[in-house]
Amino acid sequence: PVKAGMGSSEDRYQTVQLAVATEVKDSLQRLAWSHKVTVNLVVQALWAVLLARYSDQEDVVFGETRACRHPNFENATSVIGLLINSVPIRLQVTGSKPFLELLLELRSQRIEVRPYESTPLTYIRDASSIDRKLELFNSLVVFEEYYPGSALQRDGCALWQGKLSRFCSINYPLTLVGYLKPDLLLQIDYDRW
Repeated sequence: PVKAGMGSSEDRYQTVQLAVATEVKDSLQRLAWSHKVTVNLVVQALWAVLLARYSDQEDVVFGETRACRHPNFENATSVIGLLINSVPIRLQVTGSKPFLELLLELRSQRIEVRPYESTPLTYIRDASSIDRKLELFNSLVVFEEYYPGSALQRDGCALWQGKLSRFCSINYPLTLVGYLKPDLLLQIDYDRW
């Protein structure tokens, strides 16, 4: 089922949600497991293919959020709050390239940029040859383990009343948010203007 238009017609951003069928989710998990990648990477590779087809471009770039709370982050255990960063992901998507090859390239790229995932976008921009007036990317992929509130509901939290609202302001014209559990849910937020 797809839900669209969550908000008034005057809202700038609109949301479309797609609940992925259990059989499809299971197939994606088997594909990920068999090639030692995550479902997140499979979804990102599918996103790259979608961007390439709709933009009619073979060279696609999108942003990916990275969790930056790991052991090599100095004083990470003493910092309170969300530690995430967005990094650009660039892939060559051609009609002749098999999907598995694209997926493995994405995995290799992810491993290569891991030491730099805390680097601010302004530093990445300065190191690139992209004109400062241009954005590094116009779409962002965010992947979460759980849909907000689902863990509370699953664990029988006494305070859980069954309603949780999520407001997120993202400065990109197109955002894909994936939630793996309890069911695979893909949400696209897009700028109507």
